[in-house]
Amino acid sequence: MEAAGDAGPGPLAAFLPDDVVRAILARVPAESVLRFRAVRRAWRHLLTADRGFLLAHHAHQPLMPVLAFVRDAAAPGDQLAEFRVQALDLRTDELRAVAEGFTGVGRGPGLDDDHAFKVHASCDGLLLLHFLDAFYVCNPATRQWALLPPLHSSEIAALYAHAPTGEYRVLYHRGQGLDKHYYIITLSAVDPGERTRSIGRFASSASLDAALARGPSPAFASPPLRLHDCLHWPPQESQEHHMLVFHTVTEAFSWMRPPVVRDTVALLEVGGKLAMSACGRSAPVVELWLLQDYRNEVWVCAHQIGLPVGEISRFDDRQTWCAFVRSQEGDVLVVTPRHVLHCDVKGRLLKGFGREGREHDVTAHLLKESLVPCDISWIQSIGSESSDAVEDTDEDEGGDVDENAAEDLLMKMKLVPNV
Repeated sequence: MEAAGDAGPGPLAAFLPDDVVRAILARVPAESVLRFRAVRRAWRHLLTADRGFLLAHHAHQPLMPVLAFVRDAAAPGDQLAEFRVQALDLRTDELRAVAEGFTGVGRGPGLDDDHAFKVHASCDGLLLLHFLDAFYVCNPATRQWALLPPLHSSEIAALYAHAPTGEYRVLYHRGQGLDKHYYIITLSAVDPGERTRSIGRFASSASLDAALARGPSPAFASPPLRLHDCLHWPPQESQEHHMLVFHTVTEAFSWMRPPVVRDTVALLEVGGKLAMSACGRSAPVVELWLLQDYRNEVWVCAHQIGLPVGEISRFDDRQTWCAFVRSQEGDVLVVTPRHVLHCDVKGRLLKGFGREGREHDVTAHLLKESLVPCDISWIQSIGSESSDAVEDTDEDEGGDVDENAAEDLLMKMKLVPNV
């Protein structure tokens, strides 16, 4: 007989072996896993405290493209805005709510990027985002968040995991030209004085040093991909169309050669190899290149995916789009001014989605849900009491964070439904 207060496992789960139940639960979305905590007391520990299960659950979750938008949520003049982040499950074409909320702060059309809502980075289920001048690292699945020191949107280069220590870190740069330096925020540092440190601008050549002085494109526009303990950026004009590489262990920069230069590029991992999606603007073909030999930088073109141009034109007759591969299986997202279209590796149209909002961003980020607790020393959960603000340990050029506004935003933010 079940203990008092135990809802019981249900007729099917009662007869399934524990390892089968465990394998099933490892494959369901995080929101469902959290709801299942109420089914059985024995499951509650498994689903919240068994690190082995939580890691297995994270490993089985799909990589989902992240979409974000801001739209007016009231009559003109009220300046009430809604922000929303969604993740697209390419297996089912289901849009999952990741974060959403409202703000009553005025948001005129001339608002600059340091005030607008943006998603800057995604790493192991964590998102780095900002709104109302405040920057956060948060886990939508666990509703945990941490407030970062004052930053500017254009300064953030990456959020990444440091493999030797398991720490999560933020790479950013500050300064102009030859005065530009690079910094690292260590999210697990307990002492505020040790959270931010400078790594200078170490480069192996004068041309690379000049490129680092210009800086990579902001992470919200061109995020790097982490592979082999390195961060790899897509080729950028500021880097002379090279691929910038940051070695997270030695904390040195270098360059790699890209396979081609195209208008629309994005990096992904395919079968443990670095891959690059490449497509010209409104081109009928998107290419997927694989770095077959990492040491010698040998690329091969694995796929040339023909796009359904006729069907795309039905959604947008202006014949303006960009396309990029977003999965190991070759799923392609085609972005037009008014729609997002999902095609398979053979170029067949699977689904079309209308684009909402006046600031709609089909980001280059991929989200992989995680219920694994974060090692962030000043992390909070939404609804907890406010913590001390994160101290800015570097020259404060980013302005002051309005802590009340930041807390107000997080209290309004829905990361996952309460369960």
